[in-house]
Amino acid sequence: MRFFLTIYVIFVYVIDVIQSLKCYSCSGGHTCGSLFSPDSSNVKIVTSPHREEYFSCAISVTPEGVTSRHAIPSHACRSSSHQFCCNHDLCNSLPSPPLPALTARKCVLGKCVMDDGICVDEDEQITVLSSATESCSITSSKGVYQKSFTHNCQPTVRDLTRHVHELSTRSSVMCCNSPECNREILTNAVKGSSLQCYTCDSRISGLAGCQILDPSSPNVYKSGTSSPSESCATIVGVEGQDPVTKIKYPAFVIRTFISKCVDHSLGKVSYGGATFHGRIQCCKSHLCNKDTLTTKKSRGVRYTRKLLLIMTIAIGLLVATIVTGLISFILYRKRVRDTYGSRDTQDPAESISLSRTKSLRGTAKDYPEQSAVPI
Repeated sequence: MRFFLTIYVIFVYVIDVIQSLKCYSCSGGHTCGSLFSPDSSNVKIVTSPHREEYFSCAISVTPEGVTSRHAIPSHACRSSSHQFCCNHDLCNSLPSPPLPALTARKCVLGKCVMDDGICVDEDEQITVLSSATESCSITSSKGVYQKSFTHNCQPTVRDLTRHVHELSTRSSVMCCNSPECNREILTNAVKGSSLQCYTCDSRISGLAGCQILDPSSPNVYKSGTSSPSESCATIVGVEGQDPVTKIKYPAFVIRTFISKCVDHSLGKVSYGGATFHGRIQCCKSHLCNKDTLTTKKSRGVRYTRKLLLIMTIAIGLLVATIVTGLISFILYRKRVRDTYGSRDTQDPAESISLSRTKSLRGTAKDYPEQSAVPI
């Protein structure tokens, strides 16, 4: 009996250890900040409390620039320019929170228990996801619904209205990707088949495998959604500067899900609470977000803009020439009128004087020929 009890205790301990989340832990110093080194003497590995369901690894930076790394309750995660959270072992190894920061990808944390067809909620809390590869989720088993979030979510529920009775007896997973979409999922049933899309986030794992899609990359996932309103999306952003920290960030690529997705050409766009200069391309079939997008303007667009610029300059020069010609003509007419028009309008007294002068002058008839003059 003692032997079986010992085996049971060891088994429970092993399960707890397996389910616990491992995170790096340190505070202050260069080896904890931008020059992070897991081999540093002041960096330790900690685990989340046993049987604690909602814990995350975090990187937090104070306004003074002091970095700390810890395992924290997930409801304390507030993704921002100063904080990054993640949910797989030793994931808080980035030099600093990735930029631009996603600040609006909120999920509900909590539990509800089915009682006579009504799911009674316990205390709910909110977390803000830092990565585009994470989704809000509901995991159900035997009438208990866990509202949380999942990295590389794989839904098993495609039509909640049809499976609502099955959810109370078999384990099911629902995934969605809009703010707090896992709050009212039972009263607002999701209909339709789940969509599968590629997900990756180069802000966290680098451009390799994500910019030019490599499905075999360990940082690229084939994730799913239960929501018919969501589409696959590819997001590209050019290098920029974070408006809060004034820190510059490099170009990035994100492949993920977007609810009610709309294509955006190169310009100012927004995703997950972040605003940046880039573009978004949406599609609605399985694993369709595999195109390689560029942030360079197409040759046709460049030629069209150059042609418009040339035409604008030409029209401007033509208008300027016409206006200059008209002004010159008007000034010329004015000079002619001032010069010759004054002779036609001489003073009357001056005209009479000239007439008298002409009348006093002798003519050939007034003098005899020289041969007639007496010598």
